[in-house]
Amino acid sequence: DYKNALNTYSQTHATHRAIDGCRMVQVFSGLNWYGLSAQAAAAKEHDNVDELALVPRTRTTQHSFSLNWVPVRAGAQASAMPWYGTPSLSASYVTVSKELTDTAGSFLLAVGPLHDTSNLMLGAQFQHATWNWGATHTRIEDKDFAGYTPDTVTTADRLQAGVLVSKLSLGASVEHDKTEDLTNVARAQAMIGGATLAYPLTERVSTNLTYNVRHAWSDVPASDQITSDTTLGLNWMVVAPNGQRPGMSLGLDGSYHSCRDKLADSSSFGAVCVNSYQAFVRMSVSWMPSF
Repeated sequence: DYKNALNTYSQTHATHRAIDGCRMVQVFSGLNWYGLSAQAAAAKEHDNVDELALVPRTRTTQHSFSLNWVPVRAGAQASAMPWYGTPSLSASYVTVSKELTDTAGSFLLAVGPLHDTSNLMLGAQFQHATWNWGATHTRIEDKDFAGYTPDTVTTADRLQAGVLVSKLSLGASVEHDKTEDLTNVARAQAMIGGATLAYPLTERVSTNLTYNVRHAWSDVPASDQITSDTTLGLNWMVVAPNGQRPGMSLGLDGSYHSCRDKLADSSSFGAVCVNSYQAFVRMSVSWMPSF
């Protein structure tokens, strides 16, 4: 695959908001075999500024790999579901490297690497007739050779589950995030929990309740806060869309946000948390005409 885009004002470190002019070459491949899907791609991109002698040139290299597997069941296996549910496993790895190839004789940085980013994701989902559960792990590494931003390693681990009891749908999740600042030798962490509930009162009226809580703390700068959000929603389909007739729905949403700063007593600035309420009334019109 070959792409070529040229703009009068190309994106550089001095004009980072401009549209980038680039020349990219990309190769990719894929494999599908008995429930296994694999993809791989590699791309190299150059700034398309060869005719602009005073503009620095950069080169970006990207590699990506992904794997997905869902077991293929046939015959008696199709109806016999394992106790843990039908699995769906996935993995992906993406790297992006950017380097300065020509300073045009006037750029402050030297020729060499500018920024490296890598993203690893592992996931497993299990689906049963009336319940499901899954786990994911993500790791992101950022290295800034130019010295503009700190080098960081961010990891996130999440576990979630859902169950359907008659008409009642319940869900819960828990997540742990951690960011290591390798440049400033600092660490920031967060624990996040959530729960959802949805229930159809009638064929046209449904309600949902969501609760999320987050505890975040860090070393530098020192912080320790606990926040929570509670949202209650009520939806009413007044008129269902039918053919040439549009439909209309009404909704009422209310939310409460609470925050507690555990370090407020020791801070000279006092509490930085604010509790708040919000309420919304919604009306939506849907129309799906057919001709």
